[in-house]
This record gives sequence, structure tokens and C-alpha cells, in this order.
Amino acid sequence: MNVQGRLSQVDVPSVVELARQTGGSVAVLLVNGDEQGTIYVDRGQVIHAEYGDLAGAEAFYHLMALSDGTFELRPVDHVPGRTIDQPWNSLLLDALQYLDEHGLTIGAPEPDGEEAELSAEEPSVPPEDPLTELLRELLEDASAIHGAAIVGTDGLVHAAFTPDGQVDEDLTGAVAAAVYALSARSVAQLKRGRLHHTLIQGDGGNIIVMVIDDRTLFVGLTPENVNLGMAFAEARRMARRLAEVSL
Repeated sequence: MNVQGRLSQVDVPSVVELARQTGGSVAVLLVNGDEQGTIYVDRGQVIHAEYGDLAGAEAFYHLMALSDGTFELRPVDHVPGRTIDQPWNSLLLDALQYLDEHGLTIGAPEPDGEEAELSAEEPSVPPEDPLTELLRELLEDASAIHGAAIVGTDGLVHAAFTPDGQVDEDLTGAVAAAVYALSARSVAQLKRGRLHHTLIQGDGGNIIVMVIDDRTLFVGLTPENVNLGMAFAEARRMARRLAEVSL
């Protein structure tokens, strides 16, 4: 059964995720005026993409930027030869980095009709979902961590809260999932047991990725020159509290 829709209502990564969830062989057809491309998914993995004269990962990157037009999920009996050999999380992260380097972003659905008019005349803030509200409350009691997210090991962001609102949620999810996958594999290869957390330090601050359970990660963002002992203590407290919530 084919699934169709408009990219003004749902972004391309979400469409591909829907195709992945089918578990079968699916062609994701994307059309925007004279532009058209196809992303092929086989058993949950993106294996090939075509866009104009482009093929493979570069075609996939460009298709991620589409924000208008239509999509169609079409089951297929045969798929082209594999040109993309990356896990979904890694592929999405590379796409985000590629688009950022070229001054592009992942296409996002835009409000239309009355919704757009209402937004222009009277901006309103949607109510927070319970997980985001919980993150905000936990961060209010923290001094070392100033931003946080709850992310699935598949890169799906369940909730995120940053005071400045300048952190891209999709990128946060992709980075956290990629860091987790690499760290867990390294721990296993070196026979160090199970992964508990990973710390990434940068000139402008730190990133803590902490395992909540087998499917969920806590991501904590800290400013530079923070007391790391305090940051880890706060991250563990937040992770324990979030573990009590059904995700």
C-alpha cells in the first residue's frame, strides 16, 4: 500500500524513518516541481539515493533539504545496487554536517493558511510536553548543566530543553546516537564491560552522553570551565530521575 503526502507537512527524515519502520523494500519518491529524487530503503536501512545527476550519499544529502513538494512511499520488489553503506544515524549526521557546510538546512514543514496568519498576528507558545517540562525543572536545580536532551539510541529526540534554544534537536540526536554507537563498540572491543557514559570536551563547553537504559540516552551540555565532578553528579541525578519515566 502506497503512502503519500506533502513535504510542507512532514520533513524528509521523518518520511524516511516511516519507510524504515516498514522493515521491507521501499522507494521514497520525492517531487518538487521539476526536481525529483528517490531514496531506497531495504530492511530498515537506506541503501541508495538518486537526485538529478547525483547518486548515493550526496544525492541523499540534497534530498534532505527539500521542504516543499510531495512524497510517496512505494513498496518495491527489487532495489538498485547499494551505494550507501552507513547506519541511519551516521548517514543523517553526515547529511546535517554537509548541509551546514553548504549553508543549507534540513527542510522543515511550514505553517499554512489560517495557522500561518494566526502565527503572524498573534504569536503563541505551544504548551511543553511532560518530558520537556521535566527536563526544564531538572535544569532549574542544576548549576553545571545548562542544556539537556533525551535521545533514543536510534537518534530519535524524545525531548530537549536549552535556555537559549540555539541547539538543533535533530543534530543533537544524530550526534548522541553516533557517539553512543562508537563508544559502546569501543568498550566492547576492549573488553571494558558495558558503557555508562561518554565525555566530549570542546573549547566552548562539554557534552556528556549518559546511558539511561538500553534504548535511551541522556545528553547534557555544560559551559566551559565547569566543575566536571559536579556536572557528572548532576547528569547521574537527572538520568536516574528520567529512568523513572516511561519513554
